[in-house]
Amino acid sequence: MIAIKAGTIYTVNDNNEIIKNGIILINDEGNIEDVGIDIEIPEGAEIIDASQYVAFPGMVDAHTHIGLLVDGVSPEVARDHNEMTNPVTPHLRVIDAIDPFDATFKEVREAGITTVMIAPGSANPIGGRCSVLKTLGKSVEEMLRVENAGMKMALGENPRRVYGNRDKPPGTRMGIMGLIRENFEKVYNYLGKKAEKEAKGEKFHDSDMKMESMAELLLKKIPARIHCHKAQDIITALRIKNEYNLNITLEHCTEGTKVMDKIKENDVPVVLSPMMNARQKDETRERNFEQAGILANYGIKVSVATDGFSQPARWLPLNAGLCIRYGMKEEDALRSVTINPAQILGLGDKLGSLEKGKIADLVIMDEHPLEVRTRVEKVFLDGKEVYSRI
Repeated sequence: MIAIKAGTIYTVNDNNEIIKNGIILINDEGNIEDVGIDIEIPEGAEIIDASQYVAFPGMVDAHTHIGLLVDGVSPEVARDHNEMTNPVTPHLRVIDAIDPFDATFKEVREAGITTVMIAPGSANPIGGRCSVLKTLGKSVEEMLRVENAGMKMALGENPRRVYGNRDKPPGTRMGIMGLIRENFEKVYNYLGKKAEKEAKGEKFHDSDMKMESMAELLLKKIPARIHCHKAQDIITALRIKNEYNLNITLEHCTEGTKVMDKIKENDVPVVLSPMMNARQKDETRERNFEQAGILANYGIKVSVATDGFSQPARWLPLNAGLCIRYGMKEEDALRSVTINPAQILGLGDKLGSLEKGKIADLVIMDEHPLEVRTRVEKVFLDGKEVYSRI
């Protein structure tokens, strides 16, 4: 048992409770046994005095490409995020390309980020499976939290540019959606034939990896994580959601404030990223830090993410801190890098807040979690100390 005595505990629970001079108990299974004031510390427990420090949930980045675009390695050697040979690749699994020795994992872990979602890039309208990983381990298997965390899909400029410039489809937004619909219809036909065979007690011999992967979307086993910047592409993402009754998330959502009534009406969460790199293309001209607060105030679940490699993933707390600077409520910003992304990734019952029964991913800091000068002093992942400065 580990007992952490903390000066301030940001629980990020439903009440956004902040506990002064509290105690966090971590059991031998790596879960939070209890958190609060005047908690009895069991005899023999290891006591960590963090009474001058702040305790915060391990942060969650809900959209990255780390381990695919390896930091410090030329793109020609380590550009494993986009399979730009076919615009429809639902059978690809991101875990097959992740390099767990990418130095970025150590950097984000030491910045207090304990969980990341890693997705294929946005070259393909249907790009492949995303995965959720811990930020420590020597193999993907050691790091996995969720192997199949959704299907990456992409609308707008990126797939249009990648394939249109080669005189291959899709070369327009119409072409992108035509390709997506065409493949969903193929899945319907595939599932119909499979069901017909099974109803007759016959073996189905025509198994297809692409169809099986896309079937998980139609059966609502996984969400579609849809890359969309411009308002028109956001509306298209909502259209495809309703046409095929999908669960979706809106990834990037740069012009989301223009259509936030439609986003809220459809009860779809937003993963807002990247925020600190240059406006490098038409789709990101209207990017600004005010958007996060506006969307959150409107009642939309917002997760602030880095899109790391687009910007260093270790800057996640700085992104959320700047959102406060530009009008986001502090409690919303704190939730945008903890419980909100955990819930968006389907892990809200396990991660994202300091509450009894959850996995003990937590960070000890010397000041406010989203202050630029704050330094991380200790990091616990699955209840084990994995980094310490004190």
